[in-house]
Order: sequence, then structure tokens, then C-alpha cells
Amino acid sequence: MKRFFLMMALSTLALPAMAQNTAGYKDAAKEWSDGPLTEADFSVRHLASTLDNVAGDLNWGIKFVPVKDKIGNLRFRHMNSVTYMDKLGSWQCPEYRQPWSMDYFQTMFDMVEINRRKMQADLNANPQDHEQIREYYSRSLRSLDETYKMETDRGNDAAAVTRYQVQAREELDAWEEAPLEEPAIRHTAVGIGMYAGYEGEAFLSPLSDVLGMRHQLQFGWVVPVKQFYTAVDFGVAFGSPVKKDAFIHDVENDYDWRKSEKYTGGNFNFRLGYRVVDQPRVALIPFAGAGGSFIEQDTGWKDMDGKTVTSTCGGLRLQGGVLLQAKYLRHLTALSYNSEYGEHSLAFRIYGARTSFKGIGPVWSVNFGVCVDVTAWPLKFNRE
Repeated sequence: MKRFFLMMALSTLALPAMAQNTAGYKDAAKEWSDGPLTEADFSVRHLASTLDNVAGDLNWGIKFVPVKDKIGNLRFRHMNSVTYMDKLGSWQCPEYRQPWSMDYFQTMFDMVEINRRKMQADLNANPQDHEQIREYYSRSLRSLDETYKMETDRGNDAAAVTRYQVQAREELDAWEEAPLEEPAIRHTAVGIGMYAGYEGEAFLSPLSDVLGMRHQLQFGWVVPVKQFYTAVDFGVAFGSPVKKDAFIHDVENDYDWRKSEKYTGGNFNFRLGYRVVDQPRVALIPFAGAGGSFIEQDTGWKDMDGKTVTSTCGGLRLQGGVLLQAKYLRHLTALSYNSEYGEHSLAFRIYGARTSFKGIGPVWSVNFGVCVDVTAWPLKFNRE
């Protein structure tokens, strides 16, 4: 029992120390935007742990954080870069400190920030080339660090430090970060999407006197291939009115439509189109297609088995028209662990169709619809 209470007491005493240590990680790095370097940002090492005649060393780096930006109707998720110095790895030696030593460290810190801004501009413009861009600037900065240390004699040559300092300040003023613009977007040739919405169909003669506007829910899938547009969809009719009683005799089946009942049915379609206009906010796609259509109504009669007899007629459906996509939202995710491009559209479709209904003959119809369309493509990365 005494051992138990002793362990509890030791654990209680250790908790404040653990909390203090874990909080320290937030102060282990200083970002360039936090202000100029100070002596307090460097640990102290004495002669026994340093190279001869070295005032100190700045341990710098560039870190990347995911951010979200809005550019017009584009939501852009990408990596943003930050220049920082590692306080734990940066040090100075009091025995070799010079009046200009802090200028020496600050100038290197400024040159890293200048190159970070240049790199960020390239990343913003070409996010899919991030591997090549980051590798290029990593090698460039390593070379710059070595050259700077050599030409300034690791901070002992005051004139060389001043020369670099003036140049760095001029470049900092010249490389103000520009507002983010829409980047180049390269996606694969093939994408995939889906849509859902409403479609109305107005039959022409001879059905225009009998059947009112057909209302239906439309569901479909899209596979864009480069500028080509392919879609497969189906419609389910609901609440469509019959204008008057009608009886149509056919050798195989009689069609008995009654005004007192609504008619249903539907269609299925395969469409092929081409994007003649494809802009960030709008796309225009003429298309043609084929499929089938059917009209259905319960007759109210019962067969010998007691089942309700359904009056159904259908046939081959040919069509042609135009699709207008109003892109209200686009999204681009260009991260090393997640990458895609997508478009969210309000799509308006108008087309003519010719259906060869069995027993009735060819019937033309005018169709119009509106739906929500979501399509996405994987991004293409340059990995050479």
C-alpha cells in the first residue's frame, strides 16, 4: 500500500513537468513572418563544441501546410509554404560573435524567404508539378547556403555580408507575393460523373390530343473522354395527365387510355456529344442519341388471375439536341496525398425525339430538362 501511494505521489509531481515540456514544441521554430532574428532565438555553444573561428550556424527550413483558397467559382486546395528557423538546431558561439553576426544570420534567413516566394509562385501556377518544383528549389537553396557561407567566410567577412544583405533587401521588396490566380489544370482524358433532375416531354401528333406533358425524374451517369461527352440515363414518369379517353386497336395489343387515370412509363437513353464550348463557368454540348421509351397505364380491368391489366406501348427512341452546363462550383485538390479536379453544374437540356411506338407509329416529342451534374477527373502529374 505504501508503494502504491509513493508511485501516485511521484506521478503527480511529474505531471507539471511533462506539461511544460510538451508545450515547448510550439516555440521550437520561428517563422520568417514572426519578425527579425534575435540572439534569444539561438542556443549558445562554446569553443569546445564548435568549429574554429565560426560565430554560429542558422538551421533553416521550409515547411508545407494544406490551405483552401477561392478563385472565382474554383475552390483550390493546395500546399502553402512557410520559411522557418529551427531554434533547437541553430546556435552561436559568444567567443566568436561579431557586431554583424546577427546580420549574417538574418540575411541567410531573408534569402530563404525570397526563394520560398519564388517557389510558391511556381507552385500556385503549376500545382501538379510540385515534386519537380520543390526538388529544384531544395537543390537551389542548398547551393545558395554553401556559396553564402564560403563567400562570407561563414560570417567573418563583414563587407561580403553587407553586400548580400543589400541584395536580399532589394529582392524582398521586388518579390512581394502576388494575389493567387487560377492555376493550370491538367486532368486525365477520362472522367466520371452522375446527374439527377427533372425532365418533361411534350408529345406531338397523334398523341398530343390524348396525352398531356409527361413529367419524369431523370438519373444518369457521365463518362467524359477528352472533349467527347457520353451519358447513359433513365427516366421514371409520374403524375402525367391523360386529356381524354382513347382506344387504339393493335393486332397484338389494344391501348385503352382513360382520362380519369394518370399515365406513367419512362425512357432510357444513350447519348454522345462534343464540347464545342468549355469555359470555367459554362459548357455547350450538342448531342445525339438512341434508346427506348414506353407509356403505361392501369386499365382497371382484371385478368383471369385477378391481376390488374396494364396497357403498355413502347418503341425505339432517336434524339438530338443540346446541353448547356452552368458551372456553379469547381474544385481542384492538388496535394501529394489527394488530387482531383471536379465540376458541379446546373445542366439544362433541350432536344427533339422520335419514338416508334408499336401500334401507333412514329411520334415526335419536344423534351426539356434541368439537373444537377457532378463530374470529376484525376489529375495528371509531371513526374519526370
